[in-house]
Parts: sequence; C-alpha cells; structure tokens
Amino acid sequence: MHYEEIMERLNRLSTASINMRDGFSVFSDSRWYASMDNVTCSGKSGGSSSFCGNGYTPESAVQNLWEEVLKNEKRDGLFLRKHSCPNNVNIPGNDPQIWVRWNSKKDDWENVTPSQKDLESHRIPEDRVIKYQRVEN
Repeated sequence: MHYEEIMERLNRLSTASINMRDGFSVFSDSRWYASMDNVTCSGKSGGSSSFCGNGYTPESAVQNLWEEVLKNEKRDGLFLRKHSCPNNVNIPGNDPQIWVRWNSKKDDWENVTPSQKDLESHRIPEDRVIKYQRVEN
C-alpha cells in the first residue's frame, strides 16, 4: 500500500505526522518517525504506550506505523486510544477518549467497547469513552 493511502487512513482517526530526528545518521533506521497526535496503544487490562513507526525514509516510517496498526488488529485485548488531554496533563487526562482498532474488512476504524472491568482497569467512568465517527473531508 502506498504511503499516501496509509496517511489518509491514519488521518481518519487523528492527525498523522512524519518527523526527522535531529542528529541521527542518514543510515539510521530510526532517523524518521511517523506518529498520530494524541494516540497511544493500550491494553484492556490497563496501561498504555507511545505509538510510532520508525524508518530510514519518511515512507518507510509510515509503512512501519501502519504495520503496527495491522498487528494490533489481530491482538486480542489491544486497541488504540485517542485522547484529547493537554500536554501538561498525564495521559489520558479527564477528557473524552476513543477506543478503536483497524478493521480491514470495513476498511475503517471500529470502536472497541470496554467492559466494566476494562473501565475499572483504566480507572475511568463509562461516559468518557466516546464512539469513533468517520468525518468525511
């Protein structure tokens, strides 16, 4: 899949960006990285981690990020969490968040519905998890 198609899919959920790390060698496979604003990889049992793709080129960084998205599609219990908390607040803050994973059959993001146990693991009330809705540009 071409990186422009991947960027379009990523941008449906959140703004995706490609950046170069200063001081990294042109031969480093981590010189470029692609990420999505305010998106972390989370587990239903709690916790979250940053989410990005690294590469020699901007295109390879985007491709690597997309491969991570597709891996999460197949891993039970993992999802991507889009949050909207400010930078000076610990993630995920007290603002609404969206829990999704990629669905290849639908060719779009799909909601991950948290159980009561999932919500307790993340220490958040049910009304903070809102539904993903695709916005057409």
